[in-house]
Amino acid sequence: MADGLQPTYNSEKQGKQFEDFLIVLIRWRRFIITNTLAITIVAVIFTLFIDNWYTSTASILPPKKKGGLFGDASGFSTSIKDLSKTLGRLGSGTNEAYNYLTVLQSRSASERVIDKFLLRDVYKIKKNKPVEDVIAELQDNVKFNVEEEGNITIKVSDKDPNRAAAMANFYVELLNDISNDLGTTEARSNKEFVEKRYNEISIALKDAEEKLQQFSANNNVISLEEQTKSQMQEASELKAQLSVAQIELTMLKKNYDNDNPLIQRQELLVSELNRRLSGMKYGNEADWNNKNAGLSVPFANLSKISLDYMRLSREYLFQSRLLEYLMPIYEQTKIEEKKDIPICLVLDKAIPPQRKSGPKRSIIALIAFALALFGSISFSLTANSLEDLKNDKDRYTKLQEGIFRPLRKMFFRKS
Repeated sequence: MADGLQPTYNSEKQGKQFEDFLIVLIRWRRFIITNTLAITIVAVIFTLFIDNWYTSTASILPPKKKGGLFGDASGFSTSIKDLSKTLGRLGSGTNEAYNYLTVLQSRSASERVIDKFLLRDVYKIKKNKPVEDVIAELQDNVKFNVEEEGNITIKVSDKDPNRAAAMANFYVELLNDISNDLGTTEARSNKEFVEKRYNEISIALKDAEEKLQQFSANNNVISLEEQTKSQMQEASELKAQLSVAQIELTMLKKNYDNDNPLIQRQELLVSELNRRLSGMKYGNEADWNNKNAGLSVPFANLSKISLDYMRLSREYLFQSRLLEYLMPIYEQTKIEEKKDIPICLVLDKAIPPQRKSGPKRSIIALIAFALALFGSISFSLTANSLEDLKNDKDRYTKLQEGIFRPLRKMFFRKS
């Protein structure tokens, strides 16, 4: 039975509380209305004395990735293209827009804007205050955004619409100037590095050329592959001639005595052929064929000479190819160092705005009205509760003894 009466009791209690709330509002209506209107009117009057602010916007587009010397030229080495990416100037990477935001938000850019437009006086910041205070005030009035379309917007707010537009356009000039300075410094550093490496490789290539030339002269090497092929053919012919001569000598010895001139002449021929083969094998120049003297490589030394020649040739080709790769990069760094063109493309130049961007007086009035109404009602409810409390003497006495008097002793007791 008691459970069935509980919802009715709660609804009656809530209805009584709402009725009490309405009674308080009606009782204190003059105070609530007067106080709310007074605060709202004061807030509206206050907004009339606030200076108007104007926002001017400039829009810029970062450059596309550069092609140039390292673009998609046909036949150009992929390794050179990859290497060139490390030598690009500011803005050539995938996050160029965020690189530009870093430049725009830098301390140096802020200080140049402050000096250009005398912002310490504009913001009424005393000279004994640090420049960081002026920079902080400037940054509160400037916003840089990277839009979804990829362009960068520069929004400057100021009390003077002409100055707001001039500051936004000056930021674009600063971005180009600082980016060019950074790019030139970077290009100069790249050029110095590449130039140093280029000179080192040139010296190494010259040294490899001289060593290869000296080795060829000392070992009678002009074209080792062709020489070896020619010598092998000549050796085969000599061996065939030697075999025929030895057969003829054997046949002569069977028919004639050893003192016979024919046998002696044939023995001399066999001996000559043996000397020539020995000269080709061991490098005995006195036994070489006169027409090949100075151009033959001894077979006994062919393996070592081939290995040394291959190593020297490989070093020469390596240094030659490396210099070939580095030369266009070296030329590109010299071009980059001299380049001085605007980095960003201006999509929309900032112009003095015709309409103010702030203050929003209607919004301020509505907020003041809402706060005043809420505060007045809260004060009325509190004041009414205190009056009811004073009428209930027993409860008021308990509160005096239990709360108010101990608090007064705690905060206002004599020291």
